[in-house]
Amino acid sequence: MSRRSLVRTVAVVAAAAGLVASGQPVAIGAPEPAGATTTVLGYRVDMRPDGTVVRTRVERSVPVFAAEPYAKPAQAEPKPPGKIDPMLATALADPKGGDRIKLIVGFTDDVVMPRFPDADPALARDSGANAQKQRDADALVSGIRSRRQAEYQALGADLARMDIHTLSSYWLVKGMVVDAPRSAVAGLAKRADVTYIEPVHTGEAPPDSDPANDEIEARIRMGTDPFFNTGALNRGFAGILDTGVRSTHTMFNPPRPWLLRDETGSGSISDTCGNHGTSTMAIMTGNANLGDRLRGISAITTDSIKVYDCIVDPVTGQLRAGLNRDAAIRGFQTAVNIMDRTIVAEMQAVENENGLIAAAADRAFDAGAVVIAANGNFGADQNGNPIPGSVRSPAVAQKVIGIGAFDVRTGITSLSQGRGPAPDGRTKPDIQTPTNTETASNVSDTSTQVFGGTSCATAQAGGAAAYLRSFLFAANEAPPGFVYAQLIARGTSTSFLDNTTGAGPIRLPVPGQSSSFPQQVTIAGGQSVDIPVFNSTVFFNGPLRAAIWWPEAPATHNDIDLRLIAPNGAVVGSSLSIGSVYEKVSVTGLTPGEWKIRVSGFSVPGGSQTVFAGVTIDNI
Repeated sequence: MSRRSLVRTVAVVAAAAGLVASGQPVAIGAPEPAGATTTVLGYRVDMRPDGTVVRTRVERSVPVFAAEPYAKPAQAEPKPPGKIDPMLATALADPKGGDRIKLIVGFTDDVVMPRFPDADPALARDSGANAQKQRDADALVSGIRSRRQAEYQALGADLARMDIHTLSSYWLVKGMVVDAPRSAVAGLAKRADVTYIEPVHTGEAPPDSDPANDEIEARIRMGTDPFFNTGALNRGFAGILDTGVRSTHTMFNPPRPWLLRDETGSGSISDTCGNHGTSTMAIMTGNANLGDRLRGISAITTDSIKVYDCIVDPVTGQLRAGLNRDAAIRGFQTAVNIMDRTIVAEMQAVENENGLIAAAADRAFDAGAVVIAANGNFGADQNGNPIPGSVRSPAVAQKVIGIGAFDVRTGITSLSQGRGPAPDGRTKPDIQTPTNTETASNVSDTSTQVFGGTSCATAQAGGAAAYLRSFLFAANEAPPGFVYAQLIARGTSTSFLDNTTGAGPIRLPVPGQSSSFPQQVTIAGGQSVDIPVFNSTVFFNGPLRAAIWWPEAPATHNDIDLRLIAPNGAVVGSSLSIGSVYEKVSVTGLTPGEWKIRVSGFSVPGGSQTVFAGVTIDNI
């Protein structure tokens, strides 16, 4: 089943014959063997008023039963994704271009990315235990490189017959940097094993713009300060893929124990011509040397990985930051290898979900990383009209949380924010966070600027995601899918999921007043599972928020639905989108008894699908 564009509809219970006669797709649950069950891995996570985090793990079997029939409207098929990058197509059409061009070529990949080790966040990076885990990570990288070596040699020999010369290759994804005749690109795209072809130097600017307020306002809107005051939740390792950082800025001194990397080959780790990575870093982890109003969200160890070149802007003639796609892919490799388990991708590349940056982001998720990326700032035309389908990469990827932006003062969605759907129909953004806050600038060691666009919002979301990852699980048990489901559940939108706000602005749980119930289950087509999430002995207002999220690969789609079941068995909330990979419901006024979420496989052509659920209850 191909992915279809997002439509939300009320569930319809009807006779199967009637639904088929009307031409509507229908899920009819095949009878399950008597006593059929599936295993649910679940937790309860509470942060007490004193900051103590209590996690309780529960593994249980629950009955599997046939999903009742219900219909969804048939949708138009999306266009199949192209293999030639739009910016490459433009370059190839330029008669002034040279005879040869430097390209990144992606190939179909059968390597299953292993889960990489997680560093112990309570220990220094160079501690004995974490040093051993780093050696384990290095060994995994070495093994993957060895496995790919023979394939790359065969591909290199094959491409040489087309006068295409291999320059380098990747381990996180199956892809190569090549020097090729311009005339060979069309033939290269016809190969069945080629997934995407793109230029190395495309020069997209970082996703910032706009002006307006102090970072403290963003922290208040997201509710992050209670997490900052809990020392144990300020541990962990995150990586920022951006323009580099002015590491001598007073908001970073005394020096942080970072790793500073350059993937561009420039030899500099500094934020020399972007004035971007410094602001991203300060929002995520800047200190209060310039006052608490400008302090960043967390004190988590955050690494800077430079993926932008300094280029001359063709319009202004001024130096600016320009994306280096080869460096971006290698940046993901570096972040995974050094055990950064929250990765903040400050990019807005023009590619679809088959592009190599998107593929690298998906593989980083497979390796165990939460990946947060900007939706980009091309969401409106010159007259201010929204542009559907304007989300950029890697936010467009399958296993990435795409970030939208709203003004920190007004709460209004930024006009320029990229909008979904993704090319294959998925809803984007996934969540929204604040933009236009004052933070550090690269101009001097004490300078500040108002940071805007989805860049600022992505830094905010990166800090919140790193906190949720620390909050939900110990270092060795933090699947990124749980964090994604929790982020979506914490979205405050009360309307249907859409391509402007997604699940809406997020707000973290309040210590002593909230509990989280992350769950994991595998579901097949036509099956339903009821998962108990909360048993109340008294009436209270709540709200109870629930979300599910599931990981997919390009060109596949499993349609999973979510319902909220009250103690009397009534369905009190439904989320039944067609094309997306998440659903969200919420309800207030919780009656006594056992509350459940019902996860249903409307259509699972892949056979089975692992689903992550995030359930949170406030005022508990």
